[in-house]
Amino acid sequence: MDFDPDATQQAHLDALQAVIERRAVPPAYPVAEIDRALHRELVDAGLLGFPLRSPADHLLAVLVVEALSRANVVLPTVATALVAPALGLPPASMLALAEEGALDLVRFGAQAHAVVAVGDDAVRHAELVGPRADADVAYVYPYGDVAAAAAAAGWRPIEGADPAPVRRLWRLGLAAELSGAMLGAVEAVAAYLTARRQFGRPLAALQALQHRMAEAHASAEAARWSTRYAAWHADDDEAVAAAVLTASDAAHPLCMELHQLCGARGFTLDHGLYRWTLRLEALRVELGGPDEHAVAVTTARWSSAP
Repeated sequence: MDFDPDATQQAHLDALQAVIERRAVPPAYPVAEIDRALHRELVDAGLLGFPLRSPADHLLAVLVVEALSRANVVLPTVATALVAPALGLPPASMLALAEEGALDLVRFGAQAHAVVAVGDDAVRHAELVGPRADADVAYVYPYGDVAAAAAAAGWRPIEGADPAPVRRLWRLGLAAELSGAMLGAVEAVAAYLTARRQFGRPLAALQALQHRMAEAHASAEAARWSTRYAAWHADDDEAVAAAVLTASDAAHPLCMELHQLCGARGFTLDHGLYRWTLRLEALRVELGGPDEHAVAVTTARWSSAP
């Protein structure tokens, strides 16, 4: 199977890229604001939050999530692109995703309109009302406590929603966010090494650095293609868990390597590498991190064994 975008998908991605390139990139440290204007534009244009009726739709949704993460956009794209359509929730709503019992530090929690909590036996939804403060974290994404706001509005179960496929779609979207951020980080460092001259030539001309960049690129590509395979097999627990495990396990070593390749410059805010690496550090521990993803792979493999 060829997982490169077909003509329709490429046209969709080209339109998405044109919208991304028109936006101004705001400062993203220590906490970024959700780009509400961009979210509204993408949803209104049908570029984000479209129905998922086929494997091709799932693949396109993953390509959109990947592209937005690669461009360091701050949006709840996994909820809008994958979870909301599966649950019949409106894509225009800013939706945070949370695990039942872990509502105190939720990505987008302080800025979202609503939250979906995924438990062992049910999926619940609540509007988020009242003032909420961003948590004091420095991971590019805004985090916040949703427990009090959700309780004030009242939780309601989503009828017919099975937690297992919702969690699987969350994992799939997480893998796409990770792979997109990995690719963006690698591209940013490659551009820096090409522009930065030392010893009378670009740093990118040094063979030792070329080897290290090749390994970094291979890690990002492994995450990308395992995620695209999982998108086409979005009902396959093992494929999805393996994709997010591949990406989350590689994210931290990749961050360390890329910052080292940039030297002290790579640790400064004006250099901007943190836009991807802090994102990766946040994403890699979501939904339990590599350990939980490895358990999910093993569980899926042995539960289907004869």
